[in-house]
Amino acid sequence: MKYLKKPLALILSILLTAVISFTALAETSFSDGKFEFVKTDKGNGLITGCDLQDENITVPEFVLEYPIAGIGDYAFMSMPKLKTVTLPAAVVSIGEYAFAENPQLESVTVSKYCNKIADSAFANSPNITIIGFANSYAEAYAKENNITFTARNPEQPTEPDVTSPTAEPTSEKPSETSSTEPVTTAPATEKPSQAATEPAASEPDTTAPAEQEPTAPAASSKKANPIKISVKAKTVKLKKLRKKAQKIKPVTVKNAQGKVAFKLIKKGSTAKLFKLSKISSKGVITLKRWKKAVKGNYKIKIKITAKGNSKYNRKTVTKTAKIKVK
Repeated sequence: MKYLKKPLALILSILLTAVISFTALAETSFSDGKFEFVKTDKGNGLITGCDLQDENITVPEFVLEYPIAGIGDYAFMSMPKLKTVTLPAAVVSIGEYAFAENPQLESVTVSKYCNKIADSAFANSPNITIIGFANSYAEAYAKENNITFTARNPEQPTEPDVTSPTAEPTSEKPSETSSTEPVTTAPATEKPSQAATEPAASEPDTTAPAEQEPTAPAASSKKANPIKISVKAKTVKLKKLRKKAQKIKPVTVKNAQGKVAFKLIKKGSTAKLFKLSKISSKGVITLKRWKKAVKGNYKIKIKITAKGNSKYNRKTVTKTAKIKVK
């Protein structure tokens, strides 16, 4: 018995570390009801999902006050109605399978700052055209991956901006004289000019708070969703899995505000097990009959969304369930 205690202790410690590392895989994301995103280390937003069913989608520059700087893996995957997507200028990267499996998708418009696109970003989207700037990374990417590329017309508006500094001095001088004239004439009529200019200066000050005030209540009107999720590793017997489907429930949800939805995610899951699995509205995973099942450890990645209500915001959490077939 003394000799058995040490191996048992080692096994228990290994299991504990596995559980701890397993629960650390949780990744909190946020949503404004239209786009789901996670915060990056730099404080920017990375789009991870889209709840819109529109044919034409424009990703905003900010979601819940966070600047959007990238499109994450699987963000717009398998959206049957999707035809066009326009990305903001700050987006510099597009992840794996971000726009994959979209047979109706016609175009994705990117900025000249986009400098990283995954090879699988447009997999099985046969009608895709990338719209971007000439001589950009996007154009080179399109050529390498045999994707149609169209140069953006908005290159022309940028040309006046470049030449405007040379043309502006002529227009600046009269504007400067017109702006300095009140200053030069001020000594003669200091009191009238000050009285005339003061109301004009005070007017913008009154309009500024009026523009800022509406945004403040929007951020503080709802509370954070207090959803709590726990995950337990599950074991399935090999003989049973080879004979018939097996049901497991590795995820437990508590304190969720609003309707809870579950979705299996391909990336991070064991490929074969992902294909043979489906999840119910209550979080029960059905593992389909697998005649050629093999013993081993498998993973299923699950996205849990509490849709919120009038008092609480929507919240999405991603967990990875560990399944052992023995």
